[in-house]
Amino acid sequence: MVDKVLEVPAVLSTTYLSLNDQKTTLTGLYAQSVYNIAWLNESLPPFMDRQVDINCEEVGRNMYNSWGCHYDNYYMNLDATLLEQDQYSTMYVGYWYEESMDSYLLGQCPKEANQTFLVRWLSGESIGPVDETNPQNVNTTLWCRPTYYQQEVRATVVPPEMHVLDIVPVGPKQPLPGDLINITDFEWSMSQGYEKNNNRGSYPTSSWPDPKERLQSNFPKLVWSDYLPNLATFALGAYQRPLADYLDAETLRNSYQAAYRLLLARKLADILSSDLSHTETVLATRQYQTQTVIMVSTFVYIVEGLLASTTIIALLIFIIPSWRKTNLVSEPSSIASLMTLTGNDQRIIKATSEKDCATTRELENLFQDATFHLQPANDSQESTLSYLGPDPQILPSDKANTKSLPLLPIELSWIFGVAFLMLQGSVMAAMAYTYIRAQLQDGLPLPSKSLFANQIVIKYLPMVVGAFFEPIFTWLTRTLCMLQPYEQLRRGDSAPSRSVDATYSSLPPQAVMFRALRTRHISLASICCIMTFLANVVSVAFSSLLYEHTVLFPTSRNFTVPYQLPINGSGIPHSYTNTTYDHFYIAMSNLTAGTPLPAWTDETFFYVPFQGSEGRNASATLYRAITPAVSASLHCFPMYQRLSGKHLTWDIPAGSPSCDLSSLQTYETFESQIPEAIEYLTFMNTVTSDNHVPDCELTVLAGWCRSSMEFSHQPVNASWIGCQPQLHVELREVVVDTQGFVQSSKPINDTMSHDNQLLQDGSKDIFDAFHALLALSVTPKYPYVSTSPYHNDSYPSDFLNYLMAQKLNSSATLDPHLPPPSFNTTAPIMEALYTRMFAIVLGSRINDILRPTNRATVVAGFVLLPEARVLVSSPMFILSVTILGVYILFTIMLYIRRPWRILPRMPTTIISQIPFFAASHVLQDLRVMADTCKSEQSASVRGLRQRYGYGRFIGTDGKAHIGIEREPLVQILTKNDLRLMQKDTSSL
Repeated sequence: MVDKVLEVPAVLSTTYLSLNDQKTTLTGLYAQSVYNIAWLNESLPPFMDRQVDINCEEVGRNMYNSWGCHYDNYYMNLDATLLEQDQYSTMYVGYWYEESMDSYLLGQCPKEANQTFLVRWLSGESIGPVDETNPQNVNTTLWCRPTYYQQEVRATVVPPEMHVLDIVPVGPKQPLPGDLINITDFEWSMSQGYEKNNNRGSYPTSSWPDPKERLQSNFPKLVWSDYLPNLATFALGAYQRPLADYLDAETLRNSYQAAYRLLLARKLADILSSDLSHTETVLATRQYQTQTVIMVSTFVYIVEGLLASTTIIALLIFIIPSWRKTNLVSEPSSIASLMTLTGNDQRIIKATSEKDCATTRELENLFQDATFHLQPANDSQESTLSYLGPDPQILPSDKANTKSLPLLPIELSWIFGVAFLMLQGSVMAAMAYTYIRAQLQDGLPLPSKSLFANQIVIKYLPMVVGAFFEPIFTWLTRTLCMLQPYEQLRRGDSAPSRSVDATYSSLPPQAVMFRALRTRHISLASICCIMTFLANVVSVAFSSLLYEHTVLFPTSRNFTVPYQLPINGSGIPHSYTNTTYDHFYIAMSNLTAGTPLPAWTDETFFYVPFQGSEGRNASATLYRAITPAVSASLHCFPMYQRLSGKHLTWDIPAGSPSCDLSSLQTYETFESQIPEAIEYLTFMNTVTSDNHVPDCELTVLAGWCRSSMEFSHQPVNASWIGCQPQLHVELREVVVDTQGFVQSSKPINDTMSHDNQLLQDGSKDIFDAFHALLALSVTPKYPYVSTSPYHNDSYPSDFLNYLMAQKLNSSATLDPHLPPPSFNTTAPIMEALYTRMFAIVLGSRINDILRPTNRATVVAGFVLLPEARVLVSSPMFILSVTILGVYILFTIMLYIRRPWRILPRMPTTIISQIPFFAASHVLQDLRVMADTCKSEQSASVRGLRQRYGYGRFIGTDGKAHIGIEREPLVQILTKNDLRLMQKDTSSL
């Protein structure tokens, strides 16, 4: 990775909510967000950081401070008698007063010091005798006063979330503008624990969150009486330390400073507008990282050397011909061009006319001392090849009568073809084996710890294997190009353009395709095109087939299971004295900010925990094992009210469970001159209500109602759903980190009949407690403020409808101007949220709902550790296998339809081809063209109406020959002729 830095223009928003808009629109959402940040590790909103300073001084004996404040010492000692050894208590006293406050500084401080507050941290009785050197109680008491300021900074944010990464001050601290935020209302809210302005908004309450359950869980030694100041709880959450550390004055100051910073910054995040309609342009710096290519130095040197050598050779190839005179005016690339080149020299014709059946070795022996000369062309004439040496020796009589066996080159033999097919099949099988093994074993181990060796095995060797096919197919293609004119002549009645004037030997195989298509040699064109071009593709595919990647590799491990089923329903808080809202806070943070759910919990299940031996800080380690998973689901169906006589009754659709619903409350229309709505949520239980539970266990009832212009005894305009809860337990394979946070899970085809029965037997108590908890906590607190359940806006009044709006990303279900939502809209969301809330409640109270195992229980599983492995790219594997399949198919077709064995020698040289036409009448057709240029020769050849073939004929010397002759003077060779020739040759 390489760091890049660019200067770019940026826009800075200059708008924010006015003080009047803040009074009428802001809710307690920012305080809830601070709770989520402090206790649930929620990420900060965009462009938010914590900047506020608090100055503190310790309280003197007279309880006065330098700002002129005084506080009665009597109130400071109220909690001292409640503490026992190793217990702690805290106090926060703000300036502002409300009827709910027992302690406040209003009247105890000058008006200009209304930002002052008093904090105290108290430790319980100490061990040992009570004397002057060992007091019973240790406490730290501070007078504190915040300083609010703004400052020019250089902020570094990370897109796309725009989280603040770093801040560097570049200007002096300045007071906040008076119209930016109402500091008095802000500090009033911190003193009271709820917003001064009780506004309705997207968040259903202006009250601040209740963190008592978090405090009991994280600070069990912290005690309080009936009242615990909210700001004290925020200080503990924002600056979490061991309880004894808060006796240090600096630590205590830092804790309240952290709380102030979070609350102010989070509220400003709601005040400052993200609207870019009013902006100013600033110069920003964009920093980003880009990927780089790492090259192995050894390979770089080799490649550079090869490129340099290739460049030099290429230059020599272009330069050397300009130094030497060749005497050629055209390319002798066809049989016809050789005829015109040699047809006018009778010595060559005479010397080679009787050598049509000679082998390559015999021709080499005959002409090893011969001298040939290429005479330059005159004007438009063609060059002429002349024979200057003595007449070639006459073959001995025994060799002259010897007939050579027709042959094919080794690359077209059956042995070579079978070996080539076996090679392709072996490569395909090896690839399939490697791919399957890599899929089953999460990759293959690295071949070496050396980067150089890994590059050779992973990248270079596959590329070499893929590149190995290209020279083979190039070899085969060149051979076919050489034999194609003779194969065409073998069939007889061949036009010159497809036989004697076909020019394939002077071009690379890739370029032959176009000439082959022009002469309708489709098989040759397909081989040149497909085989040769695919050879280039397959080498690239093979080089990208394997790659190195870090994966989580499983290692067998046994885990201990500290808990056992069944679930204890009494562990779920379900009384008025210990009402908690934490499960709704967790669900809210998870849905809106993506924070993790509690350990051993996902959106559907709660998993019975198991433990590994790795430390909780081993963040790169994951555990995978099979464990029981518990979930609750709702079976919901629509419900309707109807007027039966003078009374309203409930109906459920046909096919739904049969229920006695006579005990359920009915709802008549409610009158309103403006559109209003109200939502009903009922969680029936025997703890918080005396409602009779229907015999069908329909314990969850929800309705979304709309007002009417006039009152009547008709059923209210509403959408109702009734739901039956069901408890499930199953075995699932779950993957968790060392802290128990679920990464993934999948079902296992196994049953848990015993544990399932235990859970089903106790499901009524579990649902009773769970429904009691939901009934007590679904409606938020509105302290000392009376609120109406009816609303003419689209804002939620309870937590469940708030979560539904977040899940739907719409508040249409709450809009009084719209009809009540349909069953298909509300039921699926209700079912999903119920299942999620049930899992959250269980997952956040593991120690309360599960009992420890009586004996050591072990479950087999795996530890997933990050390990660099060799993986197989699926796209490259499919591409490579496809190409190899095409290779195999074309190879089979090639060897089935290979050229016949008709030639006694391969036409690889000029002297090896001249005997095929030296005694034929074809030479007479083309000899007259020697005095014309190449273009005229080609036109003349194509204009000939003669047809040619390869076979037996009587030559111009009156003797029998085998070679190229014009039709009908030639007798085409048949399979039977070739068999007889082979038989005659073998009998000699």
